[in-house]
Amino acid sequence: MKTLPALLFCLLLGACASYEWRHPSDASANFDADSYQCQTDAAKLYPPMLRERTLHPPMYYPPRNYCNAEGRCNWTTGRWEPAETENYDANEMPRRELYQSCLKAKGWLRIRTK
Repeated sequence: MKTLPALLFCLLLGACASYEWRHPSDASANFDADSYQCQTDAAKLYPPMLRERTLHPPMYYPPRNYCNAEGRCNWTTGRWEPAETENYDANEMPRRELYQSCLKAKGWLRIRTK
């Protein structure tokens, strides 16, 4: 059990890490220009594709009879809880992967700074 707190600490510490892109061999490299070109290329191949996913389906809660210690009872009415959905971009992951591989192809390295 002593390893669990240490493992959680390491996970939290890793979640706080920050990264930046650096070009090791070319001091005159322009990250903004390369980044813009890579983003544009990735967006052309993987444009935003919005999809909807269901987080939980609709649920019906039937009427129930609640009684207290004194024997007084109350009925609740049945009710429907609607489904919970969210929108997401189905192309976000491949677009990000293409962007990062494009920068790497141009010589950029993603370096951990913290």
